[in-house]
Amino acid sequence: MTNAVISASAIDLHGISRAAFDLIVAAEVTSEAWYSKHLRWPTWPGEQSGVTIGCGYDVGQATRQQFLADWSGKIPDAMLKALAKCCGVTGQAAAALARQLRGVVDIPWDVALEVFANHDIPRYLAICRRLLPGFDELSPDCKGVVLSIAFNRDAGGFNKPGTRWTEMRQIKAAIGSGELAKIPGLIRSMKRLWPDSRGLRIRRDDEAALFEHGLATSHPQEHAKLATTPAPVDPDVVAHVQARLRELGYYDVGQVDGEQSPQGRTEGMVLAYRNARGLPLTPAIDDQLIAELGKPQAPRQVAETRAAATVEDPRRGLADDRADRSGQGVGRQDLRRLERPRHSRRARLGDRSRDAGLGGKGSGRRPRPDAWRGPGDRDRPRRPGRRRRRRRPGLVCGRHARAAPPG
Repeated sequence: MTNAVISASAIDLHGISRAAFDLIVAAEVTSEAWYSKHLRWPTWPGEQSGVTIGCGYDVGQATRQQFLADWSGKIPDAMLKALAKCCGVTGQAAAALARQLRGVVDIPWDVALEVFANHDIPRYLAICRRLLPGFDELSPDCKGVVLSIAFNRDAGGFNKPGTRWTEMRQIKAAIGSGELAKIPGLIRSMKRLWPDSRGLRIRRDDEAALFEHGLATSHPQEHAKLATTPAPVDPDVVAHVQARLRELGYYDVGQVDGEQSPQGRTEGMVLAYRNARGLPLTPAIDDQLIAELGKPQAPRQVAETRAAATVEDPRRGLADDRADRSGQGVGRQDLRRLERPRHSRRARLGDRSRDAGLGGKGSGRRPRPDAWRGPGDRDRPRRPGRRRRRRRPGLVCGRHARAAPPG
């Protein structure tokens, strides 16, 4: 593992190990001597990076407000003003800005280290705690490795779709489930993304080794599983298999995301394809499966209705089913009434109104002319078997009685 010599004697590590802190600093700036000779000025690391200063501080990925909060009072105002123009600028445009600022911005080592320790680390730790359930249960070494990945690759990658972020999503899942023995292999699997970047490949190996050390010291049960934990399948290979299965009519494979979850949809379709082709029934994606998928073959026969189905079809089918149960052309209020539990008080009252022919709400019928309505309707017969309602005191034929004269 590469060692970085840090001159500051007292640094708040915020819960990560000193080994993890040194790993990140070494990966970002190599050492104090190298930094002072080559990295005191703005640089552009390449790819989609922005103008970078200090210990890997990417100004292009920061908002203007965040940048000013991190660096105000630590460098002259002229430098602040010049660098603030770089916020939100990435790619080749950032490369041109870095060249223009080389003679304008000069960040001393101690300032770079202070911003990294007291601003970058706390902010990224807070992001990791918010995105990764179970993060605080990790050992300081393991926690520092996850912080290193988030700092280098973008913490949002733990939730981003696509094959580029497959390992980060799986690391999140492994932390949440406590299957920490899977994580070193997932970290090493990320090296597929940078076949020509030696520095990033070395960094991933160093992170995996430090994570294994953290398992040995604080999670011995998971460390014991390292020898029997299989290496993860290359997400690019999984994505190729998923796409090919969809071409062959195995649509239940799900999204082409390069992720093969245990007992998930991809494994189910792999088993279905193996069964159809007479291959051994195992969910593994191996050379035999890939070779079979590469052979010319007709797509699986799928019912025409299913092949042409859209997302709206199940919803439309549900609506049709409700209409069949409730009657043609019923309104939304009638549908709610029909779906109301029969034991509810409103349903019981509605039943009584219909039985009496009173035309209760939603009954759909007009009241019979001879229906009993109330005690004040003397000209209408009472409903047989129905008790007469008691009059309220002080009422005579539905009117208030006048008070008797005094005396």
